[in-house]
Amino acid sequence: MVIFGAIMAFSYSQSNSDKNNKTTKINSGETKAYFDDASPVMYFWSPLCTWCQKEEIILNIMAKDGYRLKNMNVYEDNSLYEKYSIDGTPTFMVENGEKLIGYQDEVTLRDWLDKHGAKIN
Repeated sequence: MVIFGAIMAFSYSQSNSDKNNKTTKINSGETKAYFDDASPVMYFWSPLCTWCQKEEIILNIMAKDGYRLKNMNVYEDNSLYEKYSIDGTPTFMVENGEKLIGYQDEVTLRDWLDKHGAKIN
């Protein structure tokens, strides 16, 4: 029982330490070129999500063409999962509830964002 308690205490301290170490990644997400509150498309993501990190490469390319997304960082605000019925990241969503779920290649994402007016610059 004592060993179990020690393992749990160590595990808890490590998870809190990990969260503190990732703060810089989260804060840097707020200045990404593809974020704009005026976008009709919400982008649900997390800096801890491997697929979101891969998607970022495509989003940076598309930002040069004027594509913008509303920043919905679920790591900073996990209530977004329930509020918008989000099951995972990355997820793209428009106000009518239509979603594009999971990692998307550039062609698929570009077509979907064009359809929903995310090219705003």
